[in-house]
Amino acid sequence: MPEKARNYTIDTLRIVLCLMVFCIHMPEEFPENIRPYLVGLARIAVPMFFMISGYFIYDETPDVVVTRIKKQLKRLIPLLIFMLILYYSWFFLHQYSLFGKIRQSDIQSVFGTQALLSFFVYNRPINSADLLWYLPAYIYVLLIYLAFIKIRTEEYRIKSSNSGLIIMTIILMTVFILVSEITTFNNYKDFFLMFRRNFLFFGLPFFTVGYVIKSYMRKTNKQKKLAWIFGILTIISLGLLFAEMHLRSMFVNAQDMAIKELYIMCIPLAIFLFLFCIYTPNIGKISKIYLIGSKYTLYIYCYHVIIKDLLLECEVYHYLFISVLLSSFFVAFLHYHIAKAISKKFPKLWISTMESLTFKKNNVIIIK
Repeated sequence: MPEKARNYTIDTLRIVLCLMVFCIHMPEEFPENIRPYLVGLARIAVPMFFMISGYFIYDETPDVVVTRIKKQLKRLIPLLIFMLILYYSWFFLHQYSLFGKIRQSDIQSVFGTQALLSFFVYNRPINSADLLWYLPAYIYVLLIYLAFIKIRTEEYRIKSSNSGLIIMTIILMTVFILVSEITTFNNYKDFFLMFRRNFLFFGLPFFTVGYVIKSYMRKTNKQKKLAWIFGILTIISLGLLFAEMHLRSMFVNAQDMAIKELYIMCIPLAIFLFLFCIYTPNIGKISKIYLIGSKYTLYIYCYHVIIKDLLLECEVYHYLFISVLLSSFFVAFLHYHIAKAISKKFPKLWISTMESLTFKKNNVIIIK
């Protein structure tokens, strides 16, 4: 059996990906001439979060996978409920401050049939909580995998279904790319955004990539060689991504480029970068940043938009990026440790599972 140890590089990668999400949500903080390219590169963040999740869910024993999925669901569902209450409360408070009352249209935008359909089918909350789409999408993916594993017989091993998972991933990613390209020629209509950025065409295929990668990990004496190979492929993919963005800039204006959901070359770049991190587990140990990545990343992600809105309401315009980053880390730190204290005090409370999304023991396979 492969030896297991913590992958500090992946923990550090989580922080880098979180900063990329910040770039997507605060592009105005960067020079206009580099903004489309920076945001385009940052689009690899959420796909890689799904890949990391799939990677750590996998195990050769189906019962272990089921246990991990249930553990994640018990953490995610309360967190989603809490965040929806927080963001919707902020939305209603903001609307009340603007109009002196909560209008019927405001209520409909949250609890109306179309709003509920958008959330439960497309995983899209109202605009003020738009970033939370990741949580229901991830929950749906976990439920799909839970059903997928439970309906199989004990004799039907996980590995025997890898070919089916790979085919499914290719099909869903192809649909995602096609819809994304159609969107480019339809002025980024809202329907297309919801259609492709959800559990089915986004979360499920990228989660499966991480899941399948983990299933093929084996001991080898070629770890350094593979690290070099995937490092070179990452650099090549990065160059091709910038080339793709440059070519698109000839046909699409900068504003539309900045809101492009995912460039084609983002997909191989995300995969090769992830594989590079797997084969270089100790690079991230150089600094202590990995401690933040292993504990607070999800909370930083969840809080940063509402903190940004609060800072703007307080007219904090200078150094907004760093202000949001530090404030989000502080709130995430409080959330994590308060939840941890509650879980110790009341271990059977379901709400106490709002602890860190990451596993306490971040295990990855070390290849010698």
